[in-house]
Amino acid sequence: NWLAEFWLDNSLVRVTNFFWLGLALLLSRNYEQAKQHLLTAINLKPDYVEALYNLSAVYQELGDYVLSVEYAEKALDIEPNNHSALNNLGLALQAQGYFERAEAQYSKALEIQPDFSFSLNNMGNLLRDTGNLDGAKKYYLQAISSSPRFIEANENLAYLFLDLGDVEGAVSQLTKLALGNNARSG
Repeated sequence: NWLAEFWLDNSLVRVTNFFWLGLALLLSRNYEQAKQHLLTAINLKPDYVEALYNLSAVYQELGDYVLSVEYAEKALDIEPNNHSALNNLGLALQAQGYFERAEAQYSKALEIQPDFSFSLNNMGNLLRDTGNLDGAKKYYLQAISSSPRFIEANENLAYLFLDLGDVEGAVSQLTKLALGNNARSG
């Protein structure tokens, strides 16, 4: 009996180690190795929601949006209100041109976590890509308000200013970024 308990405890540690190694590799952009470690964690614990939605992110980076959708949906089957999985599903759908479906996923994520800067930024990107520049600006500003030093949202806002013909706004935003006044990664 103690041996079974020891094995279960040890197994959980192994699963967690595979997950964290996969996440570190994802963040360091080593996507193939991240994929292998996250798949191992999922094989050991099929209901590991964090591993599932991070594997969705890996597949996005590898350009396999079908598998990205599949793993985000698996995470959502287990935890339907997971804002990160909803965000990742939105990204994969958007990359495939399913803008309305992507918008619905970002909206759900933001209903659950209204200040989730990644979904706010991604909604801004979607609105920019579909021609709603004023809406995009609103979401970029909300993402920056939520996470003032979020580099990507700050950059997106600067480029949106250029799209809107507001060179002064773009210069101001890019100057803030260059000086590090309010920019860091998400």
